Amino acid sequence: MPPSEVFTLKSRLKIRQVRRLKSLLRRFKGLDYIPPHQQFGHPGYAAALNEWKAILSAKGYGNRWSNWILAFEAVGFLPTNLPDMDTLDVVTQITEHDCNCACLEES
Repeated sequence: MPPSEVFTLKSRLKIRQVRRLKSLLRRFKGLDYIPPHQQFGHPGYAAALNEWKAILSAKGYGNRWSNWILAFEAVGFLPTNLPDMDTLDVVTQITEHDCNCACLEES
């Protein structure tokens, strides 16, 4: 992102959402190395769950991101608990594509 570019609040919120989703994807890869029976008590799991809750209620996509993403046919439902890796990957790709289009249009 060039420093001379000025983005609207909506675009900045979309960029933040993509960064959150990608960060959660990286965190998920780290949680794969923890046995499933130990994940619930692990601090990384609790942090990932808090990040997912922030992602679900994020602004920039109408009222809430979760309402916006559910309009896509590829997304059947969003869990309130942590999603599986495939669901997270799909919603990240959709959100990133929308963010890139919005930033290109704005610039």
